[in-house]
Amino acid sequence: MLSDAGGAFFHVNLCTYRDLTTLGETVLAFVEMAVAQANQAGVRTLQVSLERPGARRPRTGRRFTPKAHDDVRQAIVSGAFTNLFVFSDDNTFSLTIRGADAYSSMAARIKNELALARIREAQVARPSPRFLNFALNPPTADPLEILAVSRDVFGKIDGACGFVTLDPFQLISGDQTGYEQARLRHWSQAPDMFQSHVRGVFWGNLLGPRHVATLGGYARVAAEAPCRSVEAIDGGGAYLQLTDRISEVRSAQLDALAVYLQPLLG
Repeated sequence: MLSDAGGAFFHVNLCTYRDLTTLGETVLAFVEMAVAQANQAGVRTLQVSLERPGARRPRTGRRFTPKAHDDVRQAIVSGAFTNLFVFSDDNTFSLTIRGADAYSSMAARIKNELALARIREAQVARPSPRFLNFALNPPTADPLEILAVSRDVFGKIDGACGFVTLDPFQLISGDQTGYEQARLRHWSQAPDMFQSHVRGVFWGNLLGPRHVATLGGYARVAAEAPCRSVEAIDGGGAYLQLTDRISEVRSAQLDALAVYLQPLLG
C-alpha cells in the first residue's frame, strides 16, 4: 500500500562510527527490509553494485538477480564488502550501505610513512562516519515495519544519529541534508561531527546516547520533547517522532522541535 505523498521519497538514514563490516547480520537485516519494501512497492528492475576490499570499483551495476542477492548476503555476513548500492532503473528506489572508512581509503594511496602516521592519528581522533540509507518513491503508507527494523538496527550498530523523512530529492547515504546545505556543512570537514550533532529536524529523529545525555537524559527527553511519541533505543539512544503519520507534519511542529534540539544542531 502506497501513500499519496506527491512524488516525495521516503527516507531512512542511519549514521554510525562502528565498522559495518563487523556487523554483518545487523546490516543484512536493514538490506533485506529495504529490498522487501522495493518488492512490495512493485519496483520491477533493480541493479546492484558491490564494492569489495582490495578490488577495483565496479564501473556499472548488474541485475539484482536471485544469485546476485545471494552474493550480497554472503559478502555482508562475511564482512567482505566496503560499499553496497542497490537502485532501480526508474530512479524510484535506492539502498546504500557505506561501510568504507575515509581514512583507510586515503591511506591505501599513500606510501610516505610520516603522512600515513598522520592519517592514523586523525583516524583515531576524528573517526569517519558510516551510513545506511534507504529511499523509496512513492513511500509506503504503513511504515511500521521500516521503523521497527531501523530502530533495532540503530541500537545494534551503536548509532550516532539518524532520521526518517519525506524529501523530493533522493538523498544518497552521506549526502548533505537540507539543513547542512543551508549552513555549508559537510561531514568531511569534521568527520566526528555526528557524535555531538544531528543532521537537522525531521518527522522521525534517532538520537545516540551522547545526544540523549546532552538533552538531560532519557527521562527528560521523554517528558520534554515536543513530539507525539518518544521511545527508548537499546544502548541509551532515543527515537523521537513528531506525529502519528508522516504526512501530518506541520512547519510549526518542526520549528518547535528545532528549538528543543538546538543544543544538538549547532
